[in-house]
Amino acid sequence: MCRRIGEHGLTLLADGANVLTHCNTGALATGGIGTALAPIYLAHEQGPSRACLCGRDRPLLQGSRLTAWELQHAGIPCTLITDGAAAALMRQAKST
Repeated sequence: MCRRIGEHGLTLLADGANVLTHCNTGALATGGIGTALAPIYLAHEQGPSRACLCGRDRPLLQGSRLTAWELQHAGIPCTLITDGAAAALMRQAKST
């Protein structure tokens, strides 16, 4: 089921799209390849052409303790950002 979610989500990601994560919806939280992280895993299988920004996600730091760790462990490049930086980066259309 997670792979099907990823396949559907992948159709929504344009080539070269940047992805911003919030909290954790990967294998550590759900199973398989995760739910909302599944499109990122599938996109990476096609080639690492997308930038992934992981919000730190206070107060429990799931973004840094889980999501960033999980993506790095899978060899998927990601940048950890503070939660407050997300809006500014999106406004500037920056990936890193």
